[in-house]
Amino acid sequence: MCVQLFVPDKGFVRVYPMKATRHFVSALRLFAKDVGTPEVLVADSHPMQKKQEVKEFCNKIGTKLRLLEGSTQ
Repeated sequence: MCVQLFVPDKGFVRVYPMKATRHFVSALRLFAKDVGTPEVLVADSHPMQKKQEVKEFCNKIGTKLRLLEGSTQ
């Protein structure tokens, strides 16, 4: 089991439990539904966060996806 953390610039944190990292898109959908559509999503370079499905979802909801360089914090 793992979790996905979303840390908006509004001063709170959202935590979504996942059974596997492949459920990232589901967590992102729940976040967008619960909190609202973010203007920008800054994600690390994990393969699940770079998938085409994530890019398409962000494009669909009008969120700009920015990926951090690999091996950076």
